[in-house]
Amino acid sequence: MFQQKPISEAWNFVIGVLLIIRAFTSSLIAGAVFLPLYLAGAGIEDSLYASIPFFCAAAGGFTLNDYYDLSKDQINKPYRAIPSGRLKPNVALSFGFILIVVAFVASFLVYRNRFQLLLFLISIGGVTFYGLVTKYFSLSKTILTAAVSVLPIVYVTERLSYPRTYLLIPIGGLFFLLGRELLMDIRDIAGDSSSRMKTLPTVIGSSGTAKIAFTLLGLCGLILIFFTAQVWSIRNVILTSIILSSSFVVPYGWSYRKGKYRRSVIISLYIPMLCGILLLMR
Repeated sequence: MFQQKPISEAWNFVIGVLLIIRAFTSSLIAGAVFLPLYLAGAGIEDSLYASIPFFCAAAGGFTLNDYYDLSKDQINKPYRAIPSGRLKPNVALSFGFILIVVAFVASFLVYRNRFQLLLFLISIGGVTFYGLVTKYFSLSKTILTAAVSVLPIVYVTERLSYPRTYLLIPIGGLFFLLGRELLMDIRDIAGDSSSRMKTLPTVIGSSGTAKIAFTLLGLCGLILIFFTAQVWSIRNVILTSIILSSSFVVPYGWSYRKGKYRRSVIISLYIPMLCGILLLMR
């Protein structure tokens, strides 16, 4: 019994860290940089170093966001690291700032030109001041989140000197992420309303917001169809078809059984996100 308690507390802490940095999402963001670079022949170390600023920025941003959103998460997401008691707020705050500092330092160590450094710094600045921006301009949080999230893809297109056609991927990704973020705002409407945060669902309602979100997902698919027509391959056709089909499947799943599976629908959107990353492979 004496040995079980420390082990349990340590495991609880590890789970808390993985939750607060959104380990899967942060790794997906890093993978959007690592995989295309590695497959293009950049090497494991070079590809890994290039992905570190984006990974740490994302992980640090998620951590700081959880710290500032504690009151909302107690209503919307009580399972998260801080409201569940796995991590103390002051520990989370310190950890978040450490990750941001690591991202900042790493940016100056791995950048190759000013544009790449600019992308790193915008990403870091966006996640660091996300809480402050959304506090005073809450309706902008969806746009800010989506814009910062596509910067790794822009980085890859510049780093590998891709043709301009490949910029359609981050443009399509921007529409997709805007749609996904709006669906998440609908899910979080109770906590946002209680904290008096203005989001699109609290202003125009859930139904109208959902229609806008589904339209944005569809626009992403249409943009990527144009990309696939320019960069033709069987693989791109399959990946784009999966992304486009999500815009038809998601509305059905969203309304199925009066929205009982909405959380599962949002999670399922990781599949087209992964397909979008695979479109970067040449």
